[in-house]
Amino acid sequence: METEFPVWALLPKRETGVTVFLNKYPEYDGRGIKIAIFDSGVDPGAPGLQVTSEGKPKIIDRIDASGAGNVDTSTVTEVKDGFIVGVSGRTLRIPEIGRASCRERV
Repeated sequence: METEFPVWALLPKRETGVTVFLNKYPEYDGRGIKIAIFDSGVDPGAPGLQVTSEGKPKIIDRIDASGAGNVDTSTVTEVKDGFIVGVSGRTLRIPEIGRASCRERV
């Protein structure tokens, strides 16, 4: 027996009163409103995120702000008198309790 997944249950419009509200106020669907979503779980390919009721694209831009993998830490420098020189040239103090060794990755 094969049962189709109840997609309607993912967005319970009837149960939350959305259907009644939109039938009464069909133009109250977010037209002209822009929002920002900070969520790494957003699927830009989801059918509900494609176009607005006016046919405009819903997603204007998508930016990965996690920074995962963006920092190169392959440069190793020596700790001298409790300080290192970072990649930018700034002198950085390394607290004694935070020193793992005489060498640090920057």
